[in-house]
Amino acid sequence: MSKQTVGIVGCGKISAAHLKAWSRLEGFAIGGVFDVNRQLADERAREFSVGRVFETLDQLIEACSIVDVCTPPQTHAVISRQVLASGRHLLIEKPVVTEVADWDSLVELVKRSPGKLAVIHNLKFAHSVRQAKQWVDQGRIGDVLRIQ
Repeated sequence: MSKQTVGIVGCGKISAAHLKAWSRLEGFAIGGVFDVNRQLADERAREFSVGRVFETLDQLIEACSIVDVCTPPQTHAVISRQVLASGRHLLIEKPVVTEVADWDSLVELVKRSPGKLAVIHNLKFAHSVRQAKQWVDQGRIGDVLRIQ
């Protein structure tokens, strides 16, 4: 079975966690990174021994089967539309979009695209969440209704 190729868009702080995670997963290979700040992309590529820094988002999308978006939320809608329109799979940090109308248009695009959409928002292993779970399990506090 061939590996799925992952492209990282956005090489800021959170991209390091994504690159570490992808590098540990069997069946996946990092195809490259892209950032509008080429210096940042070059630095992240060196740090994680990524072989390719793409010149454009289009090039990354063309070369990769999964696009992992690690950019600021205000850029998500435009990037998401481009990825899903290409038929690639999209993994994106929360919030997916910042405007309801953008969400509505993405939902329609997902319905037509062979690509899948996955949203990351996981605090499961944060110290505060683990502590709260322990206290719930011990009966020290009641049910957790919301964490913010």
